[in-house]
Amino acid sequence: MGDNLVDSAHEWADDNDLCQKFDQFMESQGLPGREREFTVSVSVSLTVNVDLPLAARSEQAARDEQFCISDLENLAAERVSRDGVYAVTVDDWSVFEVEPR
Repeated sequence: MGDNLVDSAHEWADDNDLCQKFDQFMESQGLPGREREFTVSVSVSLTVNVDLPLAARSEQAARDEQFCISDLENLAAERVSRDGVYAVTVDDWSVFEVEPR
């Protein structure tokens, strides 16, 4: 069967408010069911390197310094907005919401 026939069947099902039974029938016949549009919200963690000026007695003392999280967040936000585009590698992600469009 041609793609035009399948597309016409999908359109007919949409126009006539048919439910999942149509998609189940199509799949049982070896034909693709309808695709719907979704918006998927994904949480992505990024790593941005920032330079923080610091006075310390030694390199080890500088490494051991306790930094204020808000200072680091501000530096990261400034760097991202100032420098623009970065190469991004996603190590981990999770879907937290899916909504029909």
